[in-house]
Amino acid sequence: MKINKNSLIYMMSLFPILVSQVVYTIINSKFATFLLVLKMFVFIYYFGKKVIRHYISVLDMAVGMYFVVWGISVFINEESIVEYAKESIVICTLIFMVEEAKHTDIKAFFDALTLMLFSLFLINFVVAIIVPNGLWQTMSIYGTEADYMFLGLGNQLTPMFLIALMTALFQYEIKNIKFVILYGIVLLGNVYFMSSATAIVGSCVMLGIFIITKTTGKYKIPKIAMAIVVVVGISIVIFRIQYIFSFIIENILGKTLTLSSRTIIWDKALALIGKEPIIGYGAGTLATVIQDRNAHCFFLQILIQSGIIGLLCYINVFRVVLKKCKKYSKLKSYIIINSCICGYLTCCITEVYSQNFLILILCIAFIGSNLETVIQESSNNIS
Repeated sequence: MKINKNSLIYMMSLFPILVSQVVYTIINSKFATFLLVLKMFVFIYYFGKKVIRHYISVLDMAVGMYFVVWGISVFINEESIVEYAKESIVICTLIFMVEEAKHTDIKAFFDALTLMLFSLFLINFVVAIIVPNGLWQTMSIYGTEADYMFLGLGNQLTPMFLIALMTALFQYEIKNIKFVILYGIVLLGNVYFMSSATAIVGSCVMLGIFIITKTTGKYKIPKIAMAIVVVVGISIVIFRIQYIFSFIIENILGKTLTLSSRTIIWDKALALIGKEPIIGYGAGTLATVIQDRNAHCFFLQILIQSGIIGLLCYINVFRVVLKKCKKYSKLKSYIIINSCICGYLTCCITEVYSQNFLILILCIAFIGSNLETVIQESSNNIS
């Protein structure tokens, strides 16, 4: 990887978005405000680029439809427009940034993303070795101690971790083997200190699908895996089939069959959805309703925030992206990206993450054919 002017611009652009994960943003409001201001400048920069290009993609329109519905829900329910605006700005920034990279220097963007994630996880690993009990402790709602690492709580690191794993697999495909080995050691060290069953399961699903697809040459495997994940997810959340996997859940993952009380939260979330099924409740945290930060299922959370209409809009975003994935399914880049989407969706069954990282993955999927040229050029240079 070579750092050039474009790489530096993308690294500076990604900095306030990725560093928002750092624990210091939780305990220092001034630092969080500083990052918010930086995000605004980055948004204005890429919005300006977007206006100059006069370019609107199908993905822009699909995501825009979802935000319109979510915004209507926020307005009707008199929820916090500030929280809605914060998330909207970051997501729009990521979309505009990736689309700008597509038209200018996709390699510089991906190198910047890779180096930023590698650096953050390296720091997280080193800090975890020095301070294994975390930089900051607080009590969870379950009465247990929550230890915050440099990059925050283990479970909430999972989306960022899966994207880092995706960038590592890209480096593997372009034969940057020495860096991949170092990156792999750093990521394995982080998994150990994260102590997140969700991260382990998601990573195993992602790597399993990648390896099986690569070795068998059956490019429909990620598509089939996605369908299985959706069916299993619905079956666990609605029909509670996790009892079938009691041995794995209790003896291997060390969890209860309520999945750390998630089934109780799901019941409350489903009852809540039943009262406002069409448009949802807006951008609230739901703390006063289900005594938790979120619904502990990404798609239940979407239903709560924006109802059935919002969920359909989100499914449309997936449809737009997966249409591209199907067209280029035999490309090395799409084997990696599709595997990452499968791993991420698996984690979404029991967790709710910021939409930023999911949208970033979907944006990368949308321009995956451009990333393929980077892999091919690197292979040609090695040859």
